[in-house]
Amino acid sequence: HFQVNDEVVIHAHKLILKMNAPELYLLCEDADTNQSIPITGISEEVFRIVLYYAYGGTFPKREPIKASSPEKEPILKLGLEIIDAADRYGMIELKILVETYLVAYRVMRKHNVADMLLFADAKNCALLKEYAFA
Repeated sequence: HFQVNDEVVIHAHKLILKMNAPELYLLCEDADTNQSIPITGISEEVFRIVLYYAYGGTFPKREPIKASSPEKEPILKLGLEIIDAADRYGMIELKILVETYLVAYRVMRKHNVADMLLFADAKNCALLKEYAFA
């Protein structure tokens, strides 16, 4: 089981992690079954989304947000956090899927294009980089 930010304990099955989140699996491969594996630098919400995706290949059901919505900053923030976690835990498909969503929601603006480009370069997000240059 994982202890997120020294607070919440979240359980997961090793076989699921081995197949879909290889770096998370490596964290718990040699751990004792009674031992908590610390997860830091990630919110509980994002960690739960990552595990949800690892188990089913989809995102948890949420209230839909229209691409024309003015509330794009929360989408951008959550998307970047998920990409960071997916990159950290070796979940390439999740990373590409979230990149696709961010491009579809058109979250990149003049005020954040430089930050997005730096992030995309650091996380090897080819789609976000291409979108930044468009």
